[in-house]
Amino acid sequence: MERGSPELEAKIALNNLIKSLTTITNFETYKEAHNAYKDVLKIVMKWLTDFKISQKLSVINHEELLSVYHELDDLKGKWLFNENLGKESELSDEVIIWIWEVMELRKMEIEMSE
Repeated sequence: MERGSPELEAKIALNNLIKSLTTITNFETYKEAHNAYKDVLKIVMKWLTDFKISQKLSVINHEELLSVYHELDDLKGKWLFNENLGKESELSDEVIIWIWEVMELRKMEIEMSE
């Protein structure tokens, strides 16, 4: 894969999403949502596995992708005004950024194949 290829960008986005989700589940400040984040992490790990086999993000079901996005957005809202969070507050933003990137790359892939 050449640098900047759609496959590489997708791999980077999925790996960064996994990294952010893994990190967030280890912070005590996100303790009450650890199980929800771990459930999402399992789904994203499956996406990465499917992507590694097919090299296509289009294998991700669009309804599942939207459902995960909305769940993550709802979880992010729980931490929006939490004054107890330090720098780790950026993690919920990172998660949203990377899921959005996966969605955008999936959309571009589908549009390019039409």
